[in-house]
Amino acid sequence: MKYPSHIIDEVLSRADIVNIISGYIELRRSGANYKGICPFHNDNDPSMVVSPTKQIFKCFVCQEGGNAISFVQKYTGISFIEALQTVAKSIGYELPKQEQTQYEKSKNDIRDQVKDALTYTANFYHQKLFSPEGKHALDYLLKRGLTEDIIKKFNLGYAPDSWDATKNELMRLNFTEETLLEARVLSRSSKGTVFDVFRNRLMFPIRDYMGHTIAFGGRKLDEDPQSPKYINSPDSIVYNKSHVLFGLYDAKREIKENVILVEGYMDLIALHQFGINNIVAPCGTALTTEQANIVKRYTKNMILMYDGDNAGLKAAERNLEIAIKAGLTTKTVILPDGEDPDDILRNRGVKAMQKFINEANNFIDFYLLRNRDIINSPEGKAEITRKLVGIITSIPDSFVHDDYIQELRSKLLLSDAQIQKVYEEKSYSAKPNVQSNNQRSSERVQNNNIDNTPSIKVIIGDTGHLLPKDATNDLSLAELQLIKILVNSESTIDIIEEFDINYQYFHSNLGENLFSIIYEISHDYNPITKAPNFINKPDYHHNLLLAISIPMEDLNANWTINRNRNRTTKELLNTVIAEIIRNKLKNQKQQLEMGLHNTSNPENRHDILVNINKMNINLMEKDMLQFKDELLSNDEDVSDI
Repeated sequence: MKYPSHIIDEVLSRADIVNIISGYIELRRSGANYKGICPFHNDNDPSMVVSPTKQIFKCFVCQEGGNAISFVQKYTGISFIEALQTVAKSIGYELPKQEQTQYEKSKNDIRDQVKDALTYTANFYHQKLFSPEGKHALDYLLKRGLTEDIIKKFNLGYAPDSWDATKNELMRLNFTEETLLEARVLSRSSKGTVFDVFRNRLMFPIRDYMGHTIAFGGRKLDEDPQSPKYINSPDSIVYNKSHVLFGLYDAKREIKENVILVEGYMDLIALHQFGINNIVAPCGTALTTEQANIVKRYTKNMILMYDGDNAGLKAAERNLEIAIKAGLTTKTVILPDGEDPDDILRNRGVKAMQKFINEANNFIDFYLLRNRDIINSPEGKAEITRKLVGIITSIPDSFVHDDYIQELRSKLLLSDAQIQKVYEEKSYSAKPNVQSNNQRSSERVQNNNIDNTPSIKVIIGDTGHLLPKDATNDLSLAELQLIKILVNSESTIDIIEEFDINYQYFHSNLGENLFSIIYEISHDYNPITKAPNFINKPDYHHNLLLAISIPMEDLNANWTINRNRNRTTKELLNTVIAEIIRNKLKNQKQQLEMGLHNTSNPENRHDILVNINKMNINLMEKDMLQFKDELLSNDEDVSDI
């Protein structure tokens, strides 16, 4: 289903963005605008600005921004069409009915039928739990200390010990066999026999963030050693286990300072029963990057709580690295060996559990405790140092990165030279965004309006950091030029806000890290090189910014095309930013063309071709603007362009 652009514009023109956003977060007037706590990162001071005149919002910390529809989409995690419908409904605007393609209509019909089938299946299992047939399952839950209230809150159930009980009940309610197969509550054998997936199992409905049942986890109740302890629904038309967190629906309003990640369904439910509600769990898998990004919508802080045995600690270690790479500040609760969260609550009580949570270790302490047996040997110390430096280099925030490097140096009694050696090994052994010499040479020819600044050879900072000749190779020439302008400007923050410069302008982690440093300092220091971070023993990234920095008059003198000489900073910025956007459009077009080559689905090919045409139009517009800019610089008449 698609709506034409004029319908979207009509909804946006009628919607008051202040009223829309106020329905989700508290806003307070600040001059001509409104301010609020940004819901898209762990915000303490109101950093999100809402403009009633421009009808846009912008967070100047995490850089999220957009209009009323995009706010609702990002806040709730729904699709663009659903967000459009939500905003339209809130202002009483009736969207015109859109003709769906046969493919869209068929897909939506199937999704609706599958969701309905899963809802009825969950209710069927729940009823069976409180029947004589499910008594042993209910007794198990009561013996584990769960109350009937918590059982009902999570709609727990029992799948009968039968090959066709679920199938017969759902088909009695007029669901087709094909729908139940799509819902993954039935399966088909190699011989063509259709049977119930879950049999004689305690059932945990898995719900999406809106509370709709989209899958199940089933725990076995017999002692059959051949039977797996848990069976989880495979992915379906409504469920992707990598994108769903068990318990999020019940936790989302309770997540304030942090979220606690546990391993199992029972651990989560037990914690809820004791009033600890900011809990989520992966759905039978290790934490995924997609799940970590979902958590970031609600908080930037995660606490991992896994069993105290070796398997639990290994799982915590894997998930910890994923969470940190996603930008989450992560701590780990180390429980006594052989005990899980449910054991702690039942045997020691909620106060003991809260103490464990309050004393959670950051990742450095977690690794040191986990490897205390080898830490005192030179080999063990080297292994742990490399491991921890590898994790630290994955942290997106450069300030947080530097603090952890200092902590690691202090706790392992490492010299600057030792840290720097490992840092160089980790930083330059595998760069995901490094271009080959041929690619970079080609880019220098194509981007002939960008300063061809020589590579940095060696710069030695106060702390002895060495900057390799290829230190800036991750940056495109346009990105490097943009950073030069920002570093040297006497009003960096004004430039950032006027040109709406954000992290999306940079394609590499290095570019994002450097911009993060520039942005944070630019609020208090102009030029930013006056900040203490550049004067008092600057770290690697600050030294790199100093090396990139050159006087603005030299910047103009080195500009390779005559028309760029003696132009204002604003004109230079327009040129650089246009080049960055143009490169991004080219990259997006290349990705679309690859997608077109790899798909044979007619619907997908049509959508990709439409997007490629849009990209071509955008690139033509950028070329025309560049041509017009060149004529303006030569005082040509452009009135007809």
